[in-house]
Amino acid sequence: MPAHPLNAGHQARTARRSSHGGRQHRLDGLDGLRTIAVFLVILFHVRAPRMSAGFIGVDMFFVLSGYLITSGLVRELRRSNSIDLARFWSRRIRRLMPAAILVILVVLVWTVSSAPSFRRPSLAADAFWTSVYAANWHFISSASYFAHDGITSPLLHMWSLAIEEQFYVGWPLLLMVLWLLTRSARRLRRFLIVAAAAGSILIVGSATLLGWYHAQGGVERAYMGTDSKIFEPLLGAVVAIVLAWEPARRWAMRWGTWLAIVGLATLVPLFALSDGPSPLYFRGGALVFSVAVAIAIAGLASRPGGWPARWLGVAPMAYLGRISYGLYLWHWPFDRALVVAVRSGGPL
Repeated sequence: MPAHPLNAGHQARTARRSSHGGRQHRLDGLDGLRTIAVFLVILFHVRAPRMSAGFIGVDMFFVLSGYLITSGLVRELRRSNSIDLARFWSRRIRRLMPAAILVILVVLVWTVSSAPSFRRPSLAADAFWTSVYAANWHFISSASYFAHDGITSPLLHMWSLAIEEQFYVGWPLLLMVLWLLTRSARRLRRFLIVAAAAGSILIVGSATLLGWYHAQGGVERAYMGTDSKIFEPLLGAVVAIVLAWEPARRWAMRWGTWLAIVGLATLVPLFALSDGPSPLYFRGGALVFSVAVAIAIAGLASRPGGWPARWLGVAPMAYLGRISYGLYLWHWPFDRALVVAVRSGGPL
């Protein structure tokens, strides 16, 4: 599907925006998708009517993160024939850690100054495990993400950031190993095939674990375990790898608008079916939903001038997507603070 002449100017502006400075390769359509994701999560956390499936916004974040991180890593491989892991990890730390530490410090100040004495040990433990990006494993055994018991930790939402950081550590390492092992005249092509195959195998295994842990009665273990949720960022990663292959990229550019339409349209009924979460979510629903997100990402990234990308990339949507990390970090502690105020000093 060739570009319409009226979209040529928009595509050129998008290309220029995505090739300068710190906003390199930024796509407004993906920022708009991130806006939808963060507000789904916020509405779920504040228990808005008809939003009990809003937790699925986290799944969207995971797939987006996998795509964006892997796209950058593949570009680096093509450009420099290697991945500077130290530089990659230091950039992740500089970008994500300061804001997260500020949230942790604010919670600790509240813990020391105002928290009931019986809450202080658990909140201190929450802060420690959050600071080392292992919050998901800590909260699996100490909290419930879906049952609001009135004393939910103001750091509970940090479990998802822990999974992302663990992905940022392990996945680039695996890609670098695969890159070193795939030496041939057609190195990039061979690497892309091997990396896509490895990612696909891990996806199947992880999605299977999600259903298995849930069947054993471990809802929190299934939902917050790294091994049972890593298939979501891996799906985004596989999309990035596939689109790095020239024939696939040309095909996606041709049909990108339809890919975006099909992916986004599929999310609506899947959102309704995930309410609860329903058992269907754990028995393949999360995988199908994440595949739909991955298809939408492929379309939006391949056709930034298509109308779905332009609609999602309007200035307010794109702006909110760019600050979605801050919105995600602060909305839950703020919600917990409101609960305290409404209860006139009741437990946080």
